Amino acid sequence: MVVGERDMKDMVKKFSTLLRQLVFRPDFLLTNLAGILILATAYYWLLLKVSNLQTTINNISGEPVYFAAIKILVPTTLILFGLNFALAIFLFRASARFTLKNQGGSFLGALIGSFGAACPICGAFLLSLIGVSAGLTALPFAGLEIWTASTVVMALAFGGSLVALDKSTCDPKVKTTSCWRLPKVNGRYLIIFFFLSLGLLANLYTMLIKNEASLRLATEKLVKKTTGFDMNAKRQVGVTTSTGNAIFDEVRAKVLPAEGVTLSIRWGDWLPKLVEAGVIDGQKIEGAFAQDGGLTQEQKQLLTSESDEFITVNEKNSWFLVTVFWPLGLANKTEINKASSIAGDDLFNFASTGGWTLGTAENGGEYFNKYEFVKLTSEQERLVQELAENSYRPCCDNSTFYQDCNHGSALLGLLELGASQGLSKGQLARAALVANSFWFPQNYLSTATYLKAVKGIDWEDINPEEVLGADYSSATGAGKIGQEVASRNLIPENAFGARCGV
Repeated sequence: MVVGERDMKDMVKKFSTLLRQLVFRPDFLLTNLAGILILATAYYWLLLKVSNLQTTINNISGEPVYFAAIKILVPTTLILFGLNFALAIFLFRASARFTLKNQGGSFLGALIGSFGAACPICGAFLLSLIGVSAGLTALPFAGLEIWTASTVVMALAFGGSLVALDKSTCDPKVKTTSCWRLPKVNGRYLIIFFFLSLGLLANLYTMLIKNEASLRLATEKLVKKTTGFDMNAKRQVGVTTSTGNAIFDEVRAKVLPAEGVTLSIRWGDWLPKLVEAGVIDGQKIEGAFAQDGGLTQEQKQLLTSESDEFITVNEKNSWFLVTVFWPLGLANKTEINKASSIAGDDLFNFASTGGWTLGTAENGGEYFNKYEFVKLTSEQERLVQELAENSYRPCCDNSTFYQDCNHGSALLGLLELGASQGLSKGQLARAALVANSFWFPQNYLSTATYLKAVKGIDWEDINPEEVLGADYSSATGAGKIGQEVASRNLIPENAFGARCGV
């Protein structure tokens, strides 16, 4: 054995011993946990700025290699950030001063590493802040190269920090692998990081609860994708059978009737036009629905030929409707879109644009306001804009006109189609409420139950424009209604089953 190999083995043994000593210290573990929670909270907050968990899972789950890489990179990034954060604090305690040299690059490496890692939409959002207007889609592997490099940077920073800790605390006179004079466990630091971790956990939990519908459905899709187990299969009966609560059962039958709701809007020929223009790639959309049993024959027919049938919205086709109306709202050319909040430098970085991957272009932003699939008069455009600016969806606090996610684009597309066919403002609002109700059933079942039980208003008598407004349909408004319903115990436990949104 050569000297170099022996030295390398001794070094590995030495730093393995140091690492073991650290991970069994309560102050190091608590600091590590705090670091993980800091980054997790930051990532989730960024995600909610532009999308939600459900939309993100839907957008990337169709790419198995990409999805698998993300499932590895995200937790790896969180753990490495936590370790770097904990080591940086430890080095500060050991040296009693903060410099890049004595920190071993922990903070700098962690910050650089965490910048591009985590979810695709977060990465695109962060990159857009420094002027990368095309977002992650401009890269050959849609950002995986950045996230991989990020983990490498943080791993190297962690290694450098261990070396720095060794140099600052090891007594050279001690000829063993346990030569370190590490700072003693400090009760003050334990208290600080215990309460910091507790506060971060509470904050993260609050954000998750506010987006419970998105979280639950995303979890179901993730479990089904990973294990093949359908969490909804055993609970589906609970969606249609009686709960024993007369008000809730009555409300559910009206809001989400089993036979669906037929709108006063015909399909027309816009869908085949989207396919012909490449805004929808026929093979990609079929692949996207393959894991859910594939497209029905009727849906395949709608993609290829004009239909004079009225659109029916039901539980089985709600996700298909979101998916096909999404690119219509995104790509249909109107004058009002020039005033859209997404029509700026960040166009390619929204969930509605960068998230649309079922077309031939690399980024859905390429299609924005480009094709006249549905022709509207000036008066019809004004009607659409008025309704869109005053209607919301429970996944965020943005109006439909601010079409920054798939639901926003889809509802805008539905309003444009209905307006082009001469529907009145009241008819359009009712159609929009039906669509939203099937796309966010838990939220609107809660709203309908609240209106019936507390205000004595039946679902058929409500003002759809009022219910679509911010007080009921925004994330904040829907959250308040949900809390009110829960505090009054108006809805039976497990009444929603697993179908909480699409």
